[in-house]
Amino acid sequence: MKTSYTKRLLGMSLPLLLIACGGSGPSKSDAEVALGELVSQFAQFLGSQGQPAPQVKVADIKCEKKGNDIFDCQVLLDMQGQQVQDRYQFTELDGKWRAKHLQ
Repeated sequence: MKTSYTKRLLGMSLPLLLIACGGSGPSKSDAEVALGELVSQFAQFLGSQGQPAPQVKVADIKCEKKGNDIFDCQVLLDMQGQQVQDRYQFTELDGKWRAKHLQ
């Protein structure tokens, strides 16, 4: 009886341990930081002439692991009151997430 309880407890806790290991990709806040940097770089490239880049808010994110620390993600963004869904690739380098737009 005790063995059955232990197996069930281990079976329920294993998925939680795997999630805690960071295998699910960037969090919403990680994605916001990475996408905010991407938007700022794009604004500089276009020559925004001192105007601040639009603020990026991630409403939802769903990721699929593609390789070591590489995730393809569907991201629902809230930019200046408009919601936009798009695909980005996130890569974690030195503990920092970086974003790249996917076509």
